Amino acid sequence: MGLLGNNFTRWMGLKAAKQRKDEASRRDSDIGRQLKLEKEKAKKTFKILLVGAGGSGKSTIIKQMGIVYPNALSEDERSQMTRINESSFELDSIKVQILDVDIQEPRRKKWLNCFEDVGYMIFVAALSNYDQHTAEGHNAMHDEMMLFDSLANDEQFKHKPIIVFLNKLDVFEKKIAVSPLSEYFTDFNGPDTNSCAAATYFADQFRGINKTRNREIHIYYTTANDPKMLQVTTASVHHMIIQENWRSAGL
Repeated sequence: MGLLGNNFTRWMGLKAAKQRKDEASRRDSDIGRQLKLEKEKAKKTFKILLVGAGGSGKSTIIKQMGIVYPNALSEDERSQMTRINESSFELDSIKVQILDVDIQEPRRKKWLNCFEDVGYMIFVAALSNYDQHTAEGHNAMHDEMMLFDSLANDEQFKHKPIIVFLNKLDVFEKKIAVSPLSEYFTDFNGPDTNSCAAATYFADQFRGINKTRNREIHIYYTTANDPKMLQVTTASVHHMIIQENWRSAGL
């Protein structure tokens, strides 16, 4: 081939190697930019874990949020032991993801580790369950309190701020007049027909379950099928999210 031919072949090889190196460098830069964008996006995303016993009305709350925030997106992930319904919407410049989780007791400890990056937990309890019984014969509200205890005081969530929706207030107000609370919760001092005193009693019960000192427990009385009440509640949630972001930024 001769000296000229050998030099040309060598030059072409070096050029091809440089092109491959430049291409790899460009790919690395693209990946780096994408990771940076995803990281910035994650900073603007606030995750909330939504949990509650069956019949608490939390699925209705999610539906109402879809009405309050028409741009909400929803995705389901289903398996034999767990169901996750993820809804996301925008609050100003903040993307909020609500992870609605249903899971059977045997797997609870395992799935809790999957949600360490959530900012808040929302727990939904039905006030109207105070005089109801489960299939096992337990008081339904006692079961809701036990579930709250197992979640709120779990190592994974014991330092997370918690929002408690004491739901189905409208049904509760009607029932309390004919079904005395003290018959089911003997430490309630009454008066039995005073729905305000009864609702406050349950708010105090849920606050008392919390074992983490100085942890924020925000209590809201809700009627899940009333969009106006839910809108006011969500506005308060928005305010708390902003406060949490300020705290995270050291402000």
